[in-house]
Amino acid sequence: MALSPRPLWRVGAAVVLMLMSGCTAVPSGRPARHFRTPAVAAAYIPLQHALYLLWRGEGAATVIAPGIAATAGHNANLIPARRVIGRSRRFDLMYFRTSRRQVPPIGEPRFGEAVIAYGQGLSRTDLRQARGLVRYTQAPVLPRCKGCPVQQAFVYAAEGGRGFSGGPVVAAASGKVVGITFGFRNGLDDRHPKARLMYAYSMQRVLRELARVQARRAKQQRSAFSGTLSLALPPGKMLDHGSENAPGRPRP
Repeated sequence: MALSPRPLWRVGAAVVLMLMSGCTAVPSGRPARHFRTPAVAAAYIPLQHALYLLWRGEGAATVIAPGIAATAGHNANLIPARRVIGRSRRFDLMYFRTSRRQVPPIGEPRFGEAVIAYGQGLSRTDLRQARGLVRYTQAPVLPRCKGCPVQQAFVYAAEGGRGFSGGPVVAAASGKVVGITFGFRNGLDDRHPKARLMYAYSMQRVLRELARVQARRAKQQRSAFSGTLSLALPPGKMLDHGSENAPGRPRP
């Protein structure tokens, strides 16, 4: 049965009322003084933006290729439009340009593996972390649209939540980035009331979707260029890419 994890960006009614009543929202996870490795630190990008008078949006992004970062698609309002490369239609992923070039080592999540997830708290300097274990390496998630395939994610149990969306999931032993968080489900079990089932895409999935998004963008750019060029030609003229002696060459 496909599961539907709650996106990390959505704020429940109780949280909104708490903010409106003047109380301070409690950030997810625990304070982190440093990252697992310098490479992960160089790849981590905090995202924060004032969306409403009494609420700020928090999230994170991860460098996955030189000059390219990935985050959860629902973090789109935290990224300037001019930097966006594109969004996946099938997965909750978005890609954008960044000045950062260093790419961290990547790996695959393994069942029972200890991981550390990183996310953002109530300010850009409030780095948060959530330590946990990989519970499932292949978990079905409801399709994002009619006709879209069932999503595949891996699941780790940790005390993460709001602000972790788009942040990296790092293997505690190796320091490799194994995924990017995009959602969670509450209520792991009675023994761990604060822990949640956190959902993340593997890095292989993230990179495959980047290739798909880039191919779609290139196709759109070629189509736009072709349309502009056609409008620039005089009526009745056809663009000829052939040689002068090419058979069937259109003539003016």
